[in-house]
Amino acid sequence: MKRFVDVASLVGLHGMKGRLIARSCDGLPFLLEPGMIVHFVPPGLRDIRTTKVLEVTFAKADDYYVMFKDVTTRDEAQALVGKHCLVAQSELEGATHVTNYDQLQGFDVIDTKYGKLGTLSHIEHFPGHSLLAVNCTTNTETLSKKESFPDEGKTILIPLADEIINEISDENRSIYVTVPAGLLAL
Repeated sequence: MKRFVDVASLVGLHGMKGRLIARSCDGLPFLLEPGMIVHFVPPGLRDIRTTKVLEVTFAKADDYYVMFKDVTTRDEAQALVGKHCLVAQSELEGATHVTNYDQLQGFDVIDTKYGKLGTLSHIEHFPGHSLLAVNCTTNTETLSKKESFPDEGKTILIPLADEIINEISDENRSIYVTVPAGLLAL
């Protein structure tokens, strides 16, 4: 018999195309990942009961934006608000969990062009987006490529977006980024 784990609750809507806001349950890290099969409980008579996770994106604090394969409208998503997501325990074995960025304070932030930009101080959360607040440091690698590099000690804000964040290494305590042209000159 399959065993299931209550991994997330659906706490709200985001946008008009079926995106939901999910939060982990029972002190677990956020476990939903693209490709997982999810069962919604309690089931509704006419609601979607089982579907696949298409996309998971960090929103802020403990919230994540989640898109499901069969949830494509705001009405379908609204019917799922307040429900819990069950995932087969076998699907959780070996999963690579979504990072809670708030736990990365103190990690080095390293750009593909400039090298080490500095250290992550905190995350600035705003409606619709979040920013990495990085305390700048100067090293010989950044000095040799200096085009308008911020002064040491200055805080720069880098958008928290998949297009900018390349990799997060817990082992090296580093966040690898590709900063858009001109961002450091602001």
